[in-house]
Amino acid sequence: MPAPLADLEPEGFDRAIRTNIRGTFLGMKYQIQAMLRAGSGAVVNMASVAGLEGVANLAGYVAGKAGIIGLTKVAALDYADQSIRVNVVAPGPILTHHLQAAGAEAQRRAGQSTPIR
Repeated sequence: MPAPLADLEPEGFDRAIRTNIRGTFLGMKYQIQAMLRAGSGAVVNMASVAGLEGVANLAGYVAGKAGIIGLTKVAALDYADQSIRVNVVAPGPILTHHLQAAGAEAQRRAGQSTPIR
C-alpha cells in the first residue's frame, strides 16, 4: 500500500523486496545455469522507470525495481564473455490493477509523467 517511508510496515517492504529482487535473482540464477550449459542465451528482466526516478510513497516498489536494474547490470557484466546477454526493460506507467486501485487522480498523475501522456 502506498505510504511515506516512515509509515511502512517492515513486512510489506520485505514482501516487495522478496518479490522483485529475490524473485529476479532466482529466475536469473537458474536460467543462466541452463544458458551456460547451452553455450549462450539472453535474459530480459522487467523493472520500471520508477526504479530510475523514484515515486513518492512507494519505497518498497521503487527499491525493488532499482534492485532489478542493479542485478541486471551485474549479471550482464558477469556473463558477457560467455555469450549471455542480460538486459532490463524499464517501462513507464502501465494501467495495472495496482494503478486502477489507486484511483483516477493517481492515474492522471501517472499519465502526466510521460511525454505521450
